[in-house]
Amino acid sequence: MPTKTIYIAEDDLPLYQRAQELSGGSLSAAIAQALRRFVESRDLRHQGFREVTLRVGPPGGQQRKRFHGLRLGRWRYPAGGGRQSEFSLYRTARNRLALYVRDLPGWAGRGDPPAWDDPRTWSRDWWEEGGAALEVFDDVEQLRGHVPAELYPAVVQVAKDRPVEDLDI
Repeated sequence: MPTKTIYIAEDDLPLYQRAQELSGGSLSAAIAQALRRFVESRDLRHQGFREVTLRVGPPGGQQRKRFHGLRLGRWRYPAGGGRQSEFSLYRTARNRLALYVRDLPGWAGRGDPPAWDDPRTWSRDWWEEGGAALEVFDDVEQLRGHVPAELYPAVVQVAKDRPVEDLDI
């Protein structure tokens, strides 16, 4: 089995010791796992993917979900009662489609909005954000029924388009 020598700065020694403890005694396994994640992340970045972190769940009970994805599009759509729904579509690193839907506040019937440039004028009752959901689909056809019928043609179009066209100019 090949061996590699790694020189560790004295200041980094506690980090390596903790990694060895967490890996069950095999520092080599911990280093290999970290390197796999590092290489995968950099390869995905070169392909245009970014780490995406989204808040998912009901207001007050949201969790954060993270994945590597490329946002294909974002649309806002009236949800009734002056509110809006925001639909964001991502292509994932595993070539699936992730649909993120957020309920956004509506300003109808609420008078003038607070001064946007002064956070002291903001209050929770002006920004009553609702819940958010994340669903993952294998193909664009599975999205039908999960987005408003009027948005579906736009969703199909962005899902089919190449997100980045490389030009030889």
